[in-house]
Amino acid sequence: MEILSPKHRTMFSVLVGVFYALGSVASCGLAYAVRNWRMLIVASTLPLVGLVGLFPLMPESPRFNLSKRRFGKVTHFFRRAAKWNGRNFDKDCNDKLLQLFADLSTADHKVDNRSHQPSFRDLFTNKNLRWRTCVLITLSALVAIYYGGLGFLAPKLGNNPHLNVFLTNLVDLPASLLTQLGADRLGRRLMLTVNFIFGGLFCLASVFFPPTADSSYYPVLVLFLFARMFAVSSYTVEELVSCESFPTVLRGEGISLTNGVSGVVSNLGPMIVYLSVGTQWTSPMAWFGGITILGSGLVLFLPETVDLPLPETIEDVQPFAMLRSFDEFLAPVRRRRGRSPETSVN
Repeated sequence: MEILSPKHRTMFSVLVGVFYALGSVASCGLAYAVRNWRMLIVASTLPLVGLVGLFPLMPESPRFNLSKRRFGKVTHFFRRAAKWNGRNFDKDCNDKLLQLFADLSTADHKVDNRSHQPSFRDLFTNKNLRWRTCVLITLSALVAIYYGGLGFLAPKLGNNPHLNVFLTNLVDLPASLLTQLGADRLGRRLMLTVNFIFGGLFCLASVFFPPTADSSYYPVLVLFLFARMFAVSSYTVEELVSCESFPTVLRGEGISLTNGVSGVVSNLGPMIVYLSVGTQWTSPMAWFGGITILGSGLVLFLPETVDLPLPETIEDVQPFAMLRSFDEFLAPVRRRRGRSPETSVN
Protein backbone atom coordinates (compact mmCIF):
# COMPACT_ATOMS: atom_id res chain seq x y z
CA MET A 1 0.00 0.00 0.00
CA GLU A 2 2.79 2.44 0.89
CA ILE A 3 4.59 2.02 -2.44
CA LEU A 4 1.47 2.60 -4.56
CA SER A 5 0.19 5.80 -6.10
CA PRO A 6 -3.29 6.99 -5.01
CA LYS A 7 -5.02 5.70 -8.15
CA HIS A 8 -3.69 2.16 -7.64
CA ARG A 9 -4.57 1.69 -3.95
CA THR A 10 -8.15 0.54 -4.54
CA MET A 11 -7.14 -1.86 -7.30
CA PHE A 12 -4.51 -3.43 -5.04
CA SER A 13 -7.02 -3.91 -2.20
CA VAL A 14 -9.53 -5.40 -4.64
CA LEU A 15 -6.95 -7.84 -6.04
CA VAL A 16 -6.17 -9.01 -2.51
CA GLY A 17 -9.90 -9.57 -1.99
CA VAL A 18 -10.24 -11.48 -5.27
CA PHE A 19 -7.49 -13.94 -4.39
CA TYR A 20 -8.93 -14.28 -0.88
CA ALA A 21 -12.31 -15.11 -2.44
CA LEU A 22 -10.77 -17.69 -4.79
CA GLY A 23 -9.01 -19.32 -1.84
CA SER A 24 -12.26 -19.39 0.14
CA VAL A 25 -14.12 -20.99 -2.79
CA ALA A 26 -11.37 -23.60 -3.11
CA SER A 27 -11.58 -24.33 0.62
CA CYS A 28 -15.28 -25.14 0.20
CA GLY A 29 -14.43 -27.78 -2.40
CA LEU A 30 -11.72 -29.12 -0.12
CA ALA A 31 -14.15 -29.35 2.82
CA TYR A 32 -16.67 -31.17 0.61
CA ALA A 33 -14.05 -33.71 -0.49
CA VAL A 34 -12.28 -34.21 2.88
CA ARG A 35 -14.86 -34.97 5.56
CA ASN A 36 -12.41 -35.84 8.36
CA TRP A 37 -11.72 -32.61 10.25
CA ARG A 38 -8.17 -33.59 11.20
CA MET A 39 -7.20 -34.33 7.61
CA LEU A 40 -8.98 -31.13 6.52
CA ILE A 41 -6.81 -29.05 8.87
CA VAL A 42 -3.65 -30.69 7.54
CA ALA A 43 -4.70 -30.29 3.89
CA SER A 44 -5.66 -26.63 4.30
CA THR A 45 -2.63 -25.51 6.34
CA LEU A 46 0.18 -27.50 4.70
CA PRO A 47 0.41 -25.18 1.62
CA LEU A 48 1.14 -22.26 3.98
CA VAL A 49 4.59 -23.70 4.64
CA GLY A 50 5.59 -22.63 1.14
CA LEU A 51 4.89 -19.00 1.99
CA VAL A 52 7.92 -18.92 4.30
CA GLY A 53 10.16 -18.79 1.25
CA LEU A 54 8.47 -15.58 0.05
CA PHE A 55 9.57 -13.43 2.98
CA PRO A 56 13.04 -12.67 1.55
CA LEU A 57 11.32 -11.36 -1.60
CA MET A 58 9.15 -8.87 0.29
CA PRO A 59 10.82 -5.42 0.44
CA GLU A 60 10.49 -3.11 3.42
CA SER A 61 8.37 -0.04 2.74
CA PRO A 62 10.54 2.85 1.47
CA ARG A 63 8.20 5.29 3.26
CA PHE A 64 8.88 3.53 6.56
CA ASN A 65 12.63 3.45 5.95
CA LEU A 66 12.52 7.11 5.02
CA SER A 67 10.67 7.97 8.23
CA LYS A 68 13.40 6.12 10.17
CA ARG A 69 16.09 7.91 8.10
CA ARG A 70 17.49 4.67 6.70
CA PHE A 71 18.67 6.36 3.54
CA GLY A 72 20.84 3.49 2.35
CA LYS A 73 17.91 1.05 2.34
CA VAL A 74 15.73 3.57 0.49
CA THR A 75 18.35 3.91 -2.24
CA HIS A 76 18.71 0.12 -2.45
CA PHE A 77 14.94 -0.25 -2.83
CA PHE A 78 14.73 2.15 -5.76
CA ARG A 79 17.73 0.58 -7.48
CA ARG A 80 16.12 -2.83 -7.09
CA ALA A 81 12.73 -1.57 -8.29
CA ALA A 82 14.34 0.01 -11.36
CA LYS A 83 16.08 -3.26 -12.17
CA TRP A 84 12.88 -5.30 -11.82
CA ASN A 85 10.99 -2.88 -14.09
CA GLY A 86 13.71 -2.64 -16.70
CA ARG A 87 14.42 1.05 -16.01
CA ASN A 88 17.68 2.89 -15.61
CA PHE A 89 18.53 4.31 -12.22
CA ASP A 90 20.55 7.18 -13.68
CA LYS A 91 22.45 10.05 -12.08
CA ASP A 92 19.37 12.30 -12.16
CA CYS A 93 17.39 9.83 -10.02
CA ASN A 94 20.28 9.46 -7.61
CA ASP A 95 20.68 13.23 -7.30
CA LYS A 96 16.98 13.66 -6.52
CA LEU A 97 17.21 11.08 -3.75
CA LEU A 98 20.32 12.73 -2.32
CA GLN A 99 18.54 16.09 -2.33
CA LEU A 100 15.55 14.54 -0.55
CA PHE A 101 17.85 13.03 2.09
CA ALA A 102 19.61 16.36 2.56
CA ASP A 103 16.29 18.21 2.99
CA LEU A 104 15.11 15.70 5.58
CA SER A 105 18.38 15.90 7.48
CA THR A 106 18.14 19.70 7.54
CA ALA A 107 14.55 19.53 8.78
CA ASP A 108 15.59 17.09 11.52
CA HIS A 109 18.27 19.48 12.69
CA LYS A 110 15.77 22.32 12.95
CA VAL A 111 13.47 20.33 15.24
CA ASP A 112 16.15 19.57 17.84
CA ASN A 113 17.47 16.43 16.14
CA ARG A 114 14.06 14.72 16.21
CA SER A 115 13.99 14.62 20.01
CA HIS A 116 10.42 13.29 19.92
CA GLN A 117 10.21 9.85 18.33
CA PRO A 118 6.67 8.83 17.30
CA SER A 119 5.39 5.97 19.42
CA PHE A 120 2.25 3.94 20.08
CA ARG A 121 1.31 6.43 22.79
CA ASP A 122 0.85 9.17 20.18
CA LEU A 123 -2.25 7.39 18.89
CA PHE A 124 -4.00 8.57 22.06
CA THR A 125 -2.05 11.62 23.21
CA ASN A 126 -2.38 13.53 19.94
CA LYS A 127 -5.84 15.10 19.70
CA ASN A 128 -6.48 14.40 16.03
CA LEU A 129 -5.08 10.89 16.18
CA ARG A 130 -6.89 10.02 19.42
CA TRP A 131 -10.39 10.54 18.07
CA ARG A 132 -9.48 9.20 14.63
CA THR A 133 -8.12 6.02 16.22
CA CYS A 134 -11.24 5.55 18.37
CA VAL A 135 -13.54 5.92 15.36
CA LEU A 136 -11.49 3.53 13.22
CA ILE A 137 -11.33 0.94 16.02
CA THR A 138 -15.10 1.06 16.51
CA LEU A 139 -15.82 0.99 12.79
CA SER A 140 -13.43 -1.91 12.24
CA ALA A 141 -15.03 -3.85 15.11
CA LEU A 142 -18.56 -3.33 13.73
CA VAL A 143 -17.51 -4.40 10.24
CA ALA A 144 -15.79 -7.50 11.69
CA ILE A 145 -18.96 -8.52 13.58
CA TYR A 146 -21.15 -7.91 10.53
CA TYR A 147 -18.80 -9.57 8.03
CA GLY A 148 -17.76 -12.51 10.20
CA GLY A 149 -21.23 -13.11 11.58
CA LEU A 150 -22.75 -13.49 8.12
CA GLY A 151 -20.08 -16.05 7.32
CA PHE A 152 -21.06 -18.16 10.33
CA LEU A 153 -24.75 -17.78 9.53
CA ALA A 154 -24.45 -19.34 6.06
CA PRO A 155 -24.55 -23.01 7.16
CA LYS A 156 -27.65 -22.32 9.32
CA LEU A 157 -29.77 -21.13 6.40
CA GLY A 158 -30.90 -24.70 5.73
CA ASN A 159 -30.76 -27.26 2.91
CA ASN A 160 -27.14 -27.87 1.83
CA PRO A 161 -24.59 -26.15 4.13
CA HIS A 162 -21.72 -26.76 1.68
CA LEU A 163 -23.63 -25.02 -1.09
CA ASN A 164 -24.55 -22.13 1.20
CA VAL A 165 -20.94 -21.55 2.23
CA PHE A 166 -19.77 -21.92 -1.38
CA LEU A 167 -22.21 -19.24 -2.57
CA THR A 168 -21.29 -17.04 0.39
CA ASN A 169 -17.64 -17.07 -0.65
CA LEU A 170 -18.40 -16.88 -4.36
CA VAL A 171 -20.28 -13.60 -3.86
CA ASP A 172 -16.99 -12.06 -2.69
CA LEU A 173 -16.02 -11.75 -6.37
CA PRO A 174 -18.85 -9.36 -7.39
CA ALA A 175 -18.23 -7.56 -4.08
CA SER A 176 -14.66 -6.89 -5.24
CA LEU A 177 -16.00 -5.56 -8.54
CA LEU A 178 -18.42 -3.32 -6.64
CA THR A 179 -15.55 -1.91 -4.59
CA GLN A 180 -13.40 -1.34 -7.68
CA LEU A 181 -16.20 0.57 -9.42
CA GLY A 182 -17.31 2.64 -6.45
CA ALA A 183 -14.49 3.31 -4.00
CA ASP A 184 -12.67 5.80 -6.24
CA ARG A 185 -15.69 7.25 -8.03
CA LEU A 186 -17.85 7.82 -4.94
CA GLY A 187 -15.11 8.36 -2.39
CA ARG A 188 -14.45 6.30 0.72
CA ARG A 189 -17.16 7.84 2.93
CA LEU A 190 -19.99 7.65 0.42
CA MET A 191 -19.00 4.11 -0.59
CA LEU A 192 -19.04 2.95 3.03
CA THR A 193 -22.41 4.61 3.58
CA VAL A 194 -23.90 2.91 0.51
CA ASN A 195 -22.55 -0.45 1.67
CA PHE A 196 -23.93 -0.06 5.19
CA ILE A 197 -27.37 1.18 4.12
CA PHE A 198 -28.01 -1.43 1.41
CA GLY A 199 -26.43 -4.22 3.44
CA GLY A 200 -28.62 -3.30 6.41
CA LEU A 201 -31.75 -3.16 4.27
CA PHE A 202 -31.14 -6.64 2.88
CA CYS A 203 -30.50 -7.97 6.39
CA LEU A 204 -33.68 -6.43 7.81
CA ALA A 205 -35.78 -7.48 4.81
CA SER A 206 -35.03 -11.17 5.50
CA VAL A 207 -36.64 -10.87 8.94
CA PHE A 208 -40.09 -10.69 7.35
CA PHE A 209 -39.85 -14.21 5.91
CA PRO A 210 -41.09 -16.93 8.31
CA PRO A 211 -38.19 -19.28 9.17
CA THR A 212 -40.45 -22.32 9.37
CA ALA A 213 -41.71 -22.05 5.77
CA ASP A 214 -39.79 -24.01 3.11
CA SER A 215 -40.69 -21.38 0.53
CA SER A 216 -38.63 -18.80 2.46
CA TYR A 217 -35.29 -20.48 1.77
CA TYR A 218 -34.53 -19.08 -1.69
CA PRO A 219 -35.73 -15.49 -1.08
CA VAL A 220 -33.77 -15.35 2.18
CA LEU A 221 -30.70 -16.86 0.50
CA VAL A 222 -30.80 -14.14 -2.18
CA LEU A 223 -31.19 -11.38 0.44
CA PHE A 224 -28.40 -12.96 2.50
CA LEU A 225 -26.01 -13.05 -0.47
CA PHE A 226 -26.66 -9.39 -1.29
CA ALA A 227 -26.05 -8.48 2.37
CA ARG A 228 -22.83 -10.50 2.30
CA MET A 229 -21.71 -8.72 -0.88
CA PHE A 230 -22.08 -5.30 0.74
CA ALA A 231 -20.40 -6.60 3.91
CA VAL A 232 -17.34 -7.71 1.94
CA SER A 233 -17.18 -4.34 0.18
CA SER A 234 -17.47 -2.58 3.56
CA TYR A 235 -14.59 -4.66 4.91
CA THR A 236 -12.34 -3.79 1.95
CA VAL A 237 -13.09 -0.06 2.03
CA GLU A 238 -12.69 0.09 5.82
CA GLU A 239 -9.24 -1.50 5.57
CA LEU A 240 -8.38 0.99 2.83
CA VAL A 241 -9.47 3.96 4.97
CA SER A 242 -7.41 2.71 7.92
CA CYS A 243 -4.26 2.48 5.80
CA GLU A 244 -4.85 5.95 4.36
CA SER A 245 -5.69 7.65 7.66
CA PHE A 246 -2.72 6.73 9.85
CA PRO A 247 0.61 8.50 9.18
CA THR A 248 3.55 6.45 7.95
CA VAL A 249 5.42 6.77 11.26
CA LEU A 250 2.49 5.13 13.09
CA ARG A 251 0.70 3.20 10.34
CA GLY A 252 1.91 -0.18 11.54
CA GLU A 253 0.91 0.52 15.14
CA GLY A 254 -2.47 1.97 14.15
CA ILE A 255 -3.47 -0.86 11.84
CA SER A 256 -2.24 -3.48 14.33
CA LEU A 257 -4.38 -1.87 17.02
CA THR A 258 -7.55 -1.68 14.92
CA ASN A 259 -7.13 -5.22 13.58
CA GLY A 260 -6.30 -6.58 17.02
CA VAL A 261 -9.34 -5.06 18.71
CA SER A 262 -11.66 -5.95 15.83
CA GLY A 263 -10.32 -9.51 15.85
CA VAL A 264 -11.33 -9.91 19.49
CA VAL A 265 -14.69 -8.17 19.11
CA SER A 266 -15.47 -10.19 15.96
CA ASN A 267 -16.17 -13.16 18.24
CA LEU A 268 -19.52 -11.53 18.91
CA GLY A 269 -20.53 -12.43 15.32
CA PRO A 270 -20.69 -16.21 15.82
CA MET A 271 -22.08 -15.67 19.33
CA ILE A 272 -25.02 -13.74 17.84
CA VAL A 273 -25.58 -16.60 15.38
CA TYR A 274 -25.28 -19.57 17.72
CA LEU A 275 -27.02 -18.02 20.73
CA SER A 276 -30.09 -17.25 18.62
CA VAL A 277 -31.35 -20.81 18.99
CA GLY A 278 -34.75 -21.48 17.43
CA THR A 279 -34.91 -18.22 15.47
CA GLN A 280 -32.82 -19.56 12.54
CA TRP A 281 -31.93 -16.42 10.55
CA THR A 282 -34.39 -13.79 11.80
CA SER A 283 -32.68 -12.72 15.02
CA PRO A 284 -29.07 -12.69 13.68
CA MET A 285 -30.04 -10.77 10.55
CA ALA A 286 -31.89 -8.21 12.68
CA TRP A 287 -28.77 -7.76 14.81
CA PHE A 288 -26.54 -7.37 11.76
CA GLY A 289 -28.96 -4.88 10.24
CA GLY A 290 -28.79 -2.78 13.40
CA ILE A 291 -24.99 -2.91 13.37
CA THR A 292 -24.89 -1.47 9.86
CA ILE A 293 -27.07 1.46 10.96
CA LEU A 294 -24.60 2.23 13.75
CA GLY A 295 -21.72 1.91 11.32
CA SER A 296 -23.24 4.35 8.85
CA GLY A 297 -23.34 6.97 11.62
CA LEU A 298 -19.61 6.56 12.30
CA VAL A 299 -18.83 7.36 8.67
CA LEU A 300 -19.69 10.99 9.48
CA PHE A 301 -16.46 11.21 11.49
CA LEU A 302 -14.15 9.73 8.87
CA PRO A 303 -11.82 11.80 6.68
CA GLU A 304 -12.12 11.61 2.90
CA THR A 305 -8.86 10.04 1.72
CA VAL A 306 -9.52 9.23 -1.94
CA ASP A 307 -6.85 10.59 -4.33
CA LEU A 308 -4.89 12.09 -1.41
CA PRO A 309 -1.23 11.31 -0.67
CA LEU A 310 -0.59 9.18 2.39
CA PRO A 311 0.20 11.23 5.52
CA GLU A 312 3.86 10.86 6.42
CA THR A 313 4.07 12.49 9.86
CA ILE A 314 1.68 13.16 12.72
CA GLU A 315 1.43 16.79 11.56
CA ASP A 316 0.14 15.61 8.16
CA VAL A 317 -2.97 13.97 9.68
CA GLN A 318 -6.20 15.72 8.72
CA PRO A 319 -7.93 17.58 11.60
CA PHE A 320 -10.64 15.53 13.23
CA ALA A 321 -14.04 16.95 12.30
CA MET A 322 -17.58 15.73 11.74
CA LEU A 323 -19.07 15.86 8.26
CA ARG A 324 -20.92 19.18 8.09
CA SER A 325 -22.98 18.91 4.91
CA PHE A 326 -24.17 16.47 2.27
CA ASP A 327 -22.08 18.36 -0.29
CA GLU A 328 -18.95 17.05 1.41
CA PHE A 329 -20.21 13.52 0.76
CA LEU A 330 -20.55 14.29 -2.94
CA ALA A 331 -17.29 16.25 -3.25
CA PRO A 332 -15.26 13.30 -4.65
CA VAL A 333 -17.96 12.59 -7.26
CA ARG A 334 -18.09 16.20 -8.42
CA ARG A 335 -14.31 16.49 -8.39
CA ARG A 336 -13.94 13.39 -10.55
CA ARG A 337 -16.58 14.58 -13.03
CA GLY A 338 -14.80 17.88 -13.46
CA ARG A 339 -11.37 16.32 -13.87
CA SER A 340 -9.88 15.82 -17.30
CA PRO A 341 -7.69 12.78 -17.99
CA GLU A 342 -4.61 15.00 -18.17
CA THR A 343 -5.13 16.32 -14.63
CA SER A 344 -5.89 13.01 -12.92
CA VAL A 345 -3.71 11.96 -10.02
CA ASN A 346 -0.96 9.57 -10.97
